[in-house]
Amino acid sequence: MHRLLIGIIALGLLATAGVLYAQGLAQEYVIVLSGCLRMGMVLGAIWLAYDQVHEIIRRTPPWLIGAIGLSLVVVVVRPRAILALGPLLAGAVALHYLGRLLKP
Repeated sequence: MHRLLIGIIALGLLATAGVLYAQGLAQEYVIVLSGCLRMGMVLGAIWLAYDQVHEIIRRTPPWLIGAIGLSLVVVVVRPRAILALGPLLAGAVALHYLGRLLKP
């Protein structure tokens, strides 16, 4: 159901962008056209990769998803923190998946 809804929204946004483009590019519609086109393409890509992304999220532990989310928030607030958080998060991910590979 979620994949179908994402596909319908993506098609709606792309159709809206097509109609706006066909009417002509008035100054007040350029931002709306750009937003509809970009979001439609992103949602279309998500629609195509939905099964793979769902499988990755299902296999990833909740603490790792939380750590990635918290790290993204910290990097948005303080961009230079990526120099410290990037290697720490990459190490945590590598150790987690290495541990899964070596588990008997």
